[in-house]
Amino acid sequence: MDQQATVEYRYRAVREVLGGSPIGEVAARYGTSRQSLHTWRKSFEEAGLPGLADRSRRPR
Repeated sequence: MDQQATVEYRYRAVREVLGGSPIGEVAARYGTSRQSLHTWRKSFEEAGLPGLADRSRRPR
């Protein structure tokens, strides 16, 4: 999955959660964990769509 597709996929899941769908149901439907979905939601709320992109975990 390319970067843009990843961001769109995560955005759809986050949008469902923000719309009131139970996080457990959304996580199961998207094949991810509840913890990942919480992380995506927090990142989206802090940085918008760019916050949903993968970031390097390499030490600086």
